[in-house]
Amino acid sequence: MKNLIIATLALVIAVGGALGAIAATRDTTVTVEVRVWQSTSDAERLYISARPQGGRWDTLGTVPST
Repeated sequence: MKNLIIATLALVIAVGGALGAIAATRDTTVTVEVRVWQSTSDAERLYISARPQGGRWDTLGTVPST
C-alpha cells in the first residue's frame, strides 16, 4: 500500500513537471487539477483523474493506479 501511494505521488509530480516544461516554452498558462480517488470498498484501489481548471473530471479521463 505504501509503495502504491508513493508511486501515485511520483506520477502526479511527473505530470506537473511535464506540464511545467510545456508551459515554459509557451506564453500561456494552463492550470490542471489532479485528484486521487480511493475506493471505499477496497482501500488499495486508487484512481487518478485530471481536468482543466473548472472543467469536467471526465474530460481527460480517470485511470487506475497500478
